[in-house]
Amino acid sequence: MLQQVHGSILALAMSAGVSAALMAGCGPTPPPDTPTPPTSTAEGPTPAPTSTGEGPAPAPTGAEPKPATPPSPHGGAAGVPITPTKLLPKAQKLGIDFKKAPKLSQLPMGVKKKLMPLFKDALGMKDCNGCHVEGDFKKETRNIQIARGMWDNYVVGLRDNDGNALFCDSCHDGKEDLIPRSDKDAVQKMMTEEYEGKLTRADGEEHSCSTCHTDVFEAKIFESLWKVSAK
Repeated sequence: MLQQVHGSILALAMSAGVSAALMAGCGPTPPPDTPTPPTSTAEGPTPAPTSTGEGPAPAPTGAEPKPATPPSPHGGAAGVPITPTKLLPKAQKLGIDFKKAPKLSQLPMGVKKKLMPLFKDALGMKDCNGCHVEGDFKKETRNIQIARGMWDNYVVGLRDNDGNALFCDSCHDGKEDLIPRSDKDAVQKMMTEEYEGKLTRADGEEHSCSTCHTDVFEAKIFESLWKVSAK
């Protein structure tokens, strides 16, 4: 009986050893397979295109491309066209007869002081310092001398095509700079269309570029003809 028990124990031990040897020879048991998540079939927004570094990224599908900005016909800033004056009635209330307007220096000082705010408004200036030196209104400045020449040569000497008087806002219309001087083609076009085509002379003589620039065409009318010398 004892011999049978020892034989059973020996048989179990040999069986366990064989199983361990087989497991060692096959390596560790692999982990269970991880399930692959299902792929979503829902449609989402189209991803934004990425740049390849060779130029701008293409516009997304369906986007309207922006039209290119057309170049200026003259390449410079547009000039201010001549328009009917809005300030002349206020100036007439000061007693000035614009059918035969006197030169600016001939106006009484009391009238000129009331006229100056209209100059400021016509040119779009913030205050009197656009022409005058603060604290010294008698000091000559370049803008004072130019304003004097403009009055004497334009307000006194010119009219519109219907024979109506001009005032500062006829040309400036609230803007101090009115001619695109950096563009010669634009200046020539503006001179022809506006200052020749829309103006006449108060004395009834034929109006042309020589009215302002003389027959030999002096371009620098401020310094050469009006004798503007102040800075």
